[in-house]
Parts: sequence; structure tokens; C-alpha cells
Amino acid sequence: QEVLLPRLTGLHALLVPLSYALLLLFLWKNRHLRKTALLCGLGWGCNALVICANGFRMPVAAGAAAHLSPEGLARLTAGEIPMYALAGGDTRLLFLGDVLYCPLPLLSGFASVGDLLLAAGLFFCLLRVMDPVRLPRWLKSG
Repeated sequence: QEVLLPRLTGLHALLVPLSYALLLLFLWKNRHLRKTALLCGLGWGCNALVICANGFRMPVAAGAAAHLSPEGLARLTAGEIPMYALAGGDTRLLFLGDVLYCPLPLLSGFASVGDLLLAAGLFFCLLRVMDPVRLPRWLKSG
């Protein structure tokens, strides 16, 4: 019998639903910022869709996973990293999964299309909050 829901224990069982709830709250509170709401909403939806389609785990593409240490790859392959799974032949919607490797100092990891959309939405939100003087109105309108 296939298990559809992974066992999230301890802090993970609380943090996963809480993080998605906080993102929805952010979207609701900033719905007047059209670009922010649109981009963050699309990002949230893409991530939620691919996670739900793959047993509530974000699939990580083999190309991105190749950048992990041997220990990290072994843990990912064994399913020991909560909320993530190595993509395989039965992975659904992999193009929405973690397919990009981001080699940022101190924050290296993976990113998905949804993550990029969320980041773009937050960028427009920050522009609105900072209210720069020299940018065109369409760019700083949020």
C-alpha cells in the first residue's frame, strides 16, 4: 500500500502548514499590490501544486542534486530529508520542482519556478515599501 503523506514529526509537522498559512496571510494583506499578489500567488500555487502532486514532498531534479555532497545525496536518495525527494521516473510536474542549483554564499541550495516567482513578488513589494524616487512608476507600483 502506497503512503501518500510522509510522516512529518516534531517541528516539521508544525512549520510546514504554518509557513504556507503565513504566505497566504501575506498575500491577503498585500492584495492591493497587484504585482506582488500576482507573482507571489503564482509562486505559492506552483510550489503547492508540485508538492501535492508528489506525495507532499518537493522533487529535486537529478542535475540539481548532483551538486550535493555525497552524504547529502545519500540522505536525499534515502528519503531522510523532510519535505524533499529525489526526482525519479514517476515524478509529476518536475518542471515545477527544485530544478535549479543556486550557489549563493552561505545560502546555497535549490530553487523552483515557484521560488523565483515568490522572489520576484517580494522584489516588487520591497520596491513599494522603499518608494525610490528615480524608478518609473510602473516598476515601483508594487
